[in-house]
Amino acid sequence: MPFLCSFTHHFDEGDSSGTSHALHLLRKLVQTGAFPIVHDDMRQSFFSCCLRTMRDRFLEDKEGNYSATWSSLACSLPVATVQPVLTSLILCLPSDILGLATDEAARSQIKRHARLVENVFGNIRTEPHELWVILESVFLGRSWDERVARVLVCWASNGLDTGVIHEQSKIACILPSRIYRPHHRI
Repeated sequence: MPFLCSFTHHFDEGDSSGTSHALHLLRKLVQTGAFPIVHDDMRQSFFSCCLRTMRDRFLEDKEGNYSATWSSLACSLPVATVQPVLTSLILCLPSDILGLATDEAARSQIKRHARLVENVFGNIRTEPHELWVILESVFLGRSWDERVARVLVCWASNGLDTGVIHEQSKIACILPSRIYRPHHRI
C-alpha cells in the first residue's frame, strides 16, 4: 500500500492519465477493504501504512500540489467510494486528545488533524456540495466520540482559518447541540 503514497508523485504536474489510474486504484483499494470502516488493530489499512508519509508530503509541499491532487481525487470519486475513505482516515487519526479538553495543546491537535482531513478531502467550504453529503453521512452514520466530532467541526467550519466556529445552517442542522456551539473556540 505505500505504493499509492509515491504513486501520486507522478501526477502532481497534472497528468490526467495518472489521475485516472490513481482513481481506479483507489476504487480497487476500497473494494478490497484497504479502507476499513471499523477500527481493527489486527488489520492493516491504507492510512495505517501511508498516513505518516502523506503527512510529511503535505508539510513539504509549499505550493499545495500534493493536497490539490488528493482533493481532486476525493472529489472525483463517487460518494459511496469516498465515505469509507473518510471514515478510515478518521479511524486512523491519533487519539492523543482528550475529548473536551480546551487547553491550547488540545486545540492545536484538533486543528492539526482537521488540516490533515482538509489536505486529503479539500476545503469543504469551497469544494462541491458532494463533500457536505459525505460529511453528513459519515458523521451521522455512527456515534463518534467528542475528539472526532471536534475534528470534523473544525474541518467543516472556518475553524482552521480563525479558530472560531461561525453559525452555519448546515453545521447547525447536522451536529448535536452538545458538540456544536456557535462562536465557540475549537
